[in-house]
Amino acid sequence: MAVVRSQSHVDLPPPRYHPGTNSITVSLYYGIVEDEGGINCESGDNCGDSDSLMDSDYDMVDESIDDDAIFENYVDGEDNMLHNMEEINTVGDESGDDLGDVDVVDSDDDLDKNRLSDGEGGGSTHPVFNPVEMYNPTFELGMIFSTKKEFRQAVQSHAILTKRTLKFAKNDKIRVYAVCTGEDCQWKITAIKVKNECTFKINHYNSEHTCPQSFHVKNVKTSWLSEKYTQKFKSDPKRNVKGFRVDVMNELRCHVSKDQAYRAKRQALKKLEGPEYQYTRLWDYAEELRKTNPGSTVILGIENENGEVRFNRLYVCFNALKQGFASGCRPIIGVDGCHLKGPYGGVLLTAVGIDPNNNIYPIAYAVVRNESGETWEWFLTVLKQDLNILRCYEYTFMSDKQKGLINAFQTIFPQSVHRFCVRHMHNNFKTAGFRGLAFKNALWKAARASTIGEYKMRMDEMKMLDASAYEWFIDKPPQAWSRSHFTVTPKCDMLLNNFCESFNSNILDARSKPIITMLEWIREFLMKRLQENRDRARSKWKGNSLYIPPLPPKFGRAPGRPSSARRREPDEPIRKTKKKNIRLKRQQTTLHCRACGEPGQNQSACPEKALGPKNVIATLQQMTKRTGDNNEIICEALAHEVNENDQIDTQVSAAPIIKPPTTLIEEPAILLRNLSLIHNQKMLQSIADEPSTIAYTITINLIPKTQH
Repeated sequence: MAVVRSQSHVDLPPPRYHPGTNSITVSLYYGIVEDEGGINCESGDNCGDSDSLMDSDYDMVDESIDDDAIFENYVDGEDNMLHNMEEINTVGDESGDDLGDVDVVDSDDDLDKNRLSDGEGGGSTHPVFNPVEMYNPTFELGMIFSTKKEFRQAVQSHAILTKRTLKFAKNDKIRVYAVCTGEDCQWKITAIKVKNECTFKINHYNSEHTCPQSFHVKNVKTSWLSEKYTQKFKSDPKRNVKGFRVDVMNELRCHVSKDQAYRAKRQALKKLEGPEYQYTRLWDYAEELRKTNPGSTVILGIENENGEVRFNRLYVCFNALKQGFASGCRPIIGVDGCHLKGPYGGVLLTAVGIDPNNNIYPIAYAVVRNESGETWEWFLTVLKQDLNILRCYEYTFMSDKQKGLINAFQTIFPQSVHRFCVRHMHNNFKTAGFRGLAFKNALWKAARASTIGEYKMRMDEMKMLDASAYEWFIDKPPQAWSRSHFTVTPKCDMLLNNFCESFNSNILDARSKPIITMLEWIREFLMKRLQENRDRARSKWKGNSLYIPPLPPKFGRAPGRPSSARRREPDEPIRKTKKKNIRLKRQQTTLHCRACGEPGQNQSACPEKALGPKNVIATLQQMTKRTGDNNEIICEALAHEVNENDQIDTQVSAAPIIKPPTTLIEEPAILLRNLSLIHNQKMLQSIADEPSTIAYTITINLIPKTQH
């Protein structure tokens, strides 16, 4: 029924007669007015004394009026009905009020939701506390609270907002007294329990404070801060404690300690992330992963201690990650472990690969109680079965030399290459007592050496720096940490285990969460990353075609006039030329680059490694010469290591050559000294005195001792 909230007298609209159906429509209204106290009652003088309960869904009419007598006037005949209608219209015209000006509202909207009636027969109501106003409460005498806890929280919020310390002088099951601790302050509030209910009602309230405000309010508690700022931590979980503390103090104008801010953040995140008893739901979570990700491996291990089933370890490897690693990733896997920050601790073991774009590619992860040789052997065994690794020598592993990991690799992957992270190796080097920039540079020079000869030279420099530092590397094979001894099978020359460290840094926020929340965070991270990489790859191609448009050459045309020298065939003889500083072309030889491992080029032509300073080998290559029809290359002895059973027979013939290139006999004394071929001091002196007019052909024959 509609409720009229206006004057006590309301004009009724005239009845409407329908000749076709011989019926009439009459509108009946019952006026309701609202007094100054906000209590809805029937219009009259004795509104507050009425004991009857008014229900707005039913019309309240005078029982002395006979309804049948009224309607008989409209059904006796058309004349009587029209006469009565004229009388009603006349009464309506005398009224000065228009029906359109009457404020008619829905009865449900008219009821005050924050007020509660005393009982079925009482007309007075009491204000009800709204929990939405918990952090900005207002108290009234007779206000109703649903529970005692709600009342106490409201008092605590009032104390913080008014910057005054309040304490509960009385707190039992039926009453709660709160007073102000300020000197001679009369502020007081009392709430008692309503009989046969769990609600509390304010029966005494003195709202006047006579004490000054204070910056240090003892009512600022961790629980109150966590409840108030839960939504802010939900929108920004990475918010640091320092910034949160400053914001709270600026907003409340109260002191908040560092410990309170830290505990408030932890409790708020704990409420958002879930409870700590998630270990009991691990069986359901593992089964759900197997159901929603067919082909994935989820292994949950438990142990029985004195009849109690406790969590031991959990391994997860999704089918999509296994297929992606087998289809296009490099055969190198990095393994690492990081500690969990939850209340129960634990270690997260991870296996990360490298995709063709040198980006990280997570493969599998496991949660174990501690890091030991047993847990690493279990993790590597399951990983080997998941990836279907049959030929171990085709895979390379990299680690930080964690506890028991070296023995685990020797047991599970005996034929695989195990690399060490040079950064962690340098930390161990410093722990052994070799500190300083000189030792650091010597270590990294040896690690970055691209050839075995350069590696030996760098190690000799370290030996000259400190012999004990050189001995520290004796038990560490160079295949594990020096680039000069790396194989080209994994197509990767990384010296650091950065791909595992990068993955651990990405999941840093998840490591402090409960176990199921953490596992779900990692799963969503991997899922989003795979999809983003897939979308990024598809955006590089037009339509659905896999055709990749060719790119221009990496090295463009050199500026200036092009050279007139044409490209020669491998079997075409090289003509004599008058130009100087001409490099003779190698014929029918295969070059192999030690910098990138690709054939057909050397380090000087490698785009990945700049040409270093010239050494003795480069000088010897410039000293190559042909003698007559003999195509034998002279001075190739450096490519052969002389054994103790070999004797060197040196034959020097003085055959003059007219106008030889100066580069062919450049520094002959240094050359002969390096080859240990100083046979005649007078001959050496003559060569050094006249370098531009005479040259000598040196033929080196290796003759075993058995032939003498």
